[in-house]
Order: sequence, then C-alpha cells, then structure tokens
Amino acid sequence: ITRLPGLTTMTYEEVVNADDDPARNRNAHILAALGFYEALSRLGPPPDIKYFNDYDWDKETKRPRVAILPDARVLTKAQIHSLHSFIEHGNMLLITGLTGFYGPHATAWPLMGFPLEEITGGQLKEIYLRGKTPMVSLTTPSDTVLPSRFWISSIDSSSAKAIGQLNGEVIATERDVPGGDRVIWIPSAIGLGAWLTDVQPLTQYLQVSLKGV
Repeated sequence: ITRLPGLTTMTYEEVVNADDDPARNRNAHILAALGFYEALSRLGPPPDIKYFNDYDWDKETKRPRVAILPDARVLTKAQIHSLHSFIEHGNMLLITGLTGFYGPHATAWPLMGFPLEEITGGQLKEIYLRGKTPMVSLTTPSDTVLPSRFWISSIDSSSAKAIGQLNGEVIATERDVPGGDRVIWIPSAIGLGAWLTDVQPLTQYLQVSLKGV
C-alpha cells in the first residue's frame, strides 16, 4: 500500500505546500468548502460560509444547527472547546478531510494525542494514497459512494460506530452525542472530490444524512 508520510513524520509544510495535487495545495480547504457549498446549494438556499471564529458556537436555538468542517486542518484548543459546546447544545457536526490534524504552531496533534477524539469518538490511524479519485463507500446511508481526492484515511474508533470501511479498515464513523445529535467523521477529502469530479453523490448523501435537522 502506498501512503502519505506516517503520522509521526508528517508536517504542515509537507502536506500544504506541495503543488502536485489540489489536495496538497495551501488552498485545499477552500476547494473543499466549495464542494460542500455547491452540494448544499442544490438542496435549498446557499449555506453560510464563515471563518471559524466568526461563528457563534455557543448560541442556543430552537432547532438543531449543522456545522460542516471541510478540511480545516489547523485547530486550537479554544476552537476545539467551541466544538464541544456546539454538540452539547444538541447540534450536529460533519467533520471531513484532515480537520484538526494540526495545532496552531504547525505541530501534528496526533503526536501529542488527538484532541478531537472526545468529539469524533476515534483517532486518526493512517492516511493512504489511493490515486487521484479514490472512493469512500458508506453503509449509512446504504450504498453511498463518495469521490475523495488523493487519499483515504483510516480510523481507530473508540466510542463511535463504523459507517464506512475499506479493506477491513474503518474510514468513516458516526457518534451519537448523549442528549444531542450526531458527529459524523469522514477524514478523507470528500469536499475536494465533489468539487473536482462530481458533486451529485455528495448532494445525495447530504440530503439523506441531514434530513430532519
């Protein structure tokens, strides 16, 4: 299996400053956000796109809210605390790509323990190269296949159920939040995959997975 550098050797510069593929470019998170924007716009009014610190994570609303973090690779401890507050208020998170892989000083979080584990219910295990457009197959909803880009990540799950597997590896999970909603974690570049190839599979997935929220 060909794979990206292991979790113990990856640095922010190695991943972001390469131009061999959009998934490794410094603008990858923007393209990932565009993929989700296009998919959600096909289902209704265009979604709001905000910088992390411009969003009111602590706001209490009558209806549950949904926040999508598409490949937000750098998160601080304060931002992770905001995510805790968000899900504790009964809201739903969809986390994709390498969101939360790095701390504020370009240090890979997994080297010190993955701080998103309490939110996702698992840790990032490994990142595997799978060609330009690898496919992420999900069992929830059934028969869902989403194009990724450049890599597919595997997960060590602790308190989340597997909703996607590849060659015996868990590649997507869903965690039910006590007293709240769900945290769906797909640590592969499905936003990029949608933007660069076909947005319709992601549109169909969001239509089903966000139903009732």
